[in-house]
Amino acid sequence: MDSAERTSATGLEAHIRGEHIAASDGISSKDVLVQVFNRERIEESVIVPAVAEPLIVWTLCGDVTVEERLAGEDWSLSEVEKGDFFLTTSPTPYEMRWYGPCTA
Repeated sequence: MDSAERTSATGLEAHIRGEHIAASDGISSKDVLVQVFNRERIEESVIVPAVAEPLIVWTLCGDVTVEERLAGEDWSLSEVEKGDFFLTTSPTPYEMRWYGPCTA
């Protein structure tokens, strides 16, 4: 794999392309990290390092098809609509891709 095996929640942003808009850094909560990104509308492939924390994505614009897989395995497909929350987690790195341009 072409990516770090493990990273922290704050380090994950270096592995997925997109514009970092805002974060909860410095806010009193130490249990939750909230970050707002404008991600690419199409991502052909990204290796997501293992992160101890689950990744929760809130889709704010349009419908998206998200696919994930462990190295060498079949893709697992999820249809995500505007307003949906998408939860993903893995103790090992995995590959992710998505497509579905914003139609808002």
